[in-house]
Order: sequence, then structure tokens, then C-alpha cells
Amino acid sequence: MKTRWWELLAGSLSLLWAVDFAVSGEWVRFAIAAAVFLWIARRVLPRYAIAFLFLRRALSRWRLGPKAVVATIASGVKMNRLFTPALAAKRLRHSRPRSGWGYRLFVPIVAEAAAAHGVLRRLSFYETGDTLALAQLLRSLRDLSTQLDRIDGSLIRSTGGAVEGEMQVALGAVASQGSYWSAAETVQSSLEGTLAKRSGVDGDWFRRVVAKRREVLSALREGDSTMRRIRQKAVWMLERQRERGSDDEVELIDVSAARVELREAAQLVSALAEGVGEVHLGPPARL
Repeated sequence: MKTRWWELLAGSLSLLWAVDFAVSGEWVRFAIAAAVFLWIARRVLPRYAIAFLFLRRALSRWRLGPKAVVATIASGVKMNRLFTPALAAKRLRHSRPRSGWGYRLFVPIVAEAAAAHGVLRRLSFYETGDTLALAQLLRSLRDLSTQLDRIDGSLIRSTGGAVEGEMQVALGAVASQGSYWSAAETVQSSLEGTLAKRSGVDGDWFRRVVAKRREVLSALREGDSTMRRIRQKAVWMLERQRERGSDDEVELIDVSAARVELREAAQLVSALAEGVGEVHLGPPARL
């Protein structure tokens, strides 16, 4: 969610007026200006939850010098953008009607990550390293989504646009029904049943590229499942934390084991991304 210019302007002016009225002793006007500022702050500040977490971390590192403080704050702003679906997937959104599968598959993953992070930071043993672990997953998955769009673009160009209509129809179904993985699997199966069965040199090229697309799609799906499991695990841990002390039968949370699971999930998706590797696409060889 973006901060609008009027919110910044009105928030700054109301704060300045509140200070001025307080100094002047005009308490009624001060109360009105303060109420306006708090209302705007309540709208804006929740959008920068991760940035504020890193701001607190920056203040605790002031002994390292201004460069370290600024770098920590900048990292928090980047993390905040990464956990905002519209901003994290911005580079994947080519235009409203032409966003490819990379955008459609990545946005729900970011939403899961944002939900997971919202729960994680409410845990008593939360650390900013947990945010960095989730961010590593999201970066890897965004790279995979970018590769998926590159593959689709190459397939569309190499077929003279023959498969573009099919992909767009499937994307439209995703937008209306929300069943994105079943639609993505349908498109992949269709490509394997047509392009991958071509004969000759171009058939070899299409089989290689379609197989690479299958690898990327599978890695993205595994990443989506992993992010969903992280969110579910975080919700479970939060509920156990709330029950601690109120029920003798509730077992204590193993903090170290919980962190190990989170790190292993991050390493799993990173390994998948590295396994897919760089996608080197070129035009099919001429006969």
C-alpha cells in the first residue's frame, strides 16, 4: 500500500501546527491538530512496520557510526518494499493486461510472507534475522518468477505468438477464479503436449525450454508451499505462546527448533533457485 502525497503533507502540517499551538498555549487548536496527526499516523505507520523494526535496530547500532545506522535504515525500507505485494512484484508487472505468470504466481507468495512476518514479529523470541530469512526466500522466488517470464516471452516469440492467446486466456481465468496453480499446470501440460512434441532441431530446442519451464514452475510451487507452512507454523507458535502458563498441559515452545525450521525452509527455496540456475534462451536453430 503506497503512502499518498496528501497524507505526508497533511501529517507534516498537522504536526507543526500541534507544536506551534502547544507553545502558544492554544490547547483547543492543539487538540484538533494532534487528533488529525494521530489519525494520519494510524493510516500510514502500519504500512512501514518492517522499516520501523529496522529503525529500532539502527538506533541500537549507533556506536558503529552513522554509516552503519543509515545502512540499517535503508535495509529496513527495502525489506518493507519486499513484503508489500504491489511493490515486490512491480518489476514483474509489465502492464495491466499483459502481466505474465511470474506476476500471478509471485504476488500470492508475497501475501503469505507478509502474513507470516506479521505473526512472527509478535513472538517473544523474534529477531530481525527472521525477517532477513524470509526476505532471502522472497528474493529467490522473485528471481524464479523473472526467469519464468523470460521463458514465456521466448516461447511466444519463437512460435510467432501462437501460444500467447492460450496463456492470456488462462491468466484471465486465474484473475476471475483465483485457482492459479491448477491453471498454471494446465498451461504447462498444454505446452508439453504441443511444443515439446515437435520434430527436428526446433523440436529439441522447444523440449529443452519447456522442460526448463517445468523446473522453474515446480520450484515456485515448492516455494509457495514452504511460505504457507512458515505462516502456519508461526500462527501455531503464537497461540502456544499465548497459552503458556495458563494450561499445564501445553508444552513449552522449543525456540531453537523453531528457528532451525525457519532457516531450513529458507535454505530449501534458495537451493531450489540455485538448482534451476541461469536460463540461457536463444532463438531456435535454423534448419
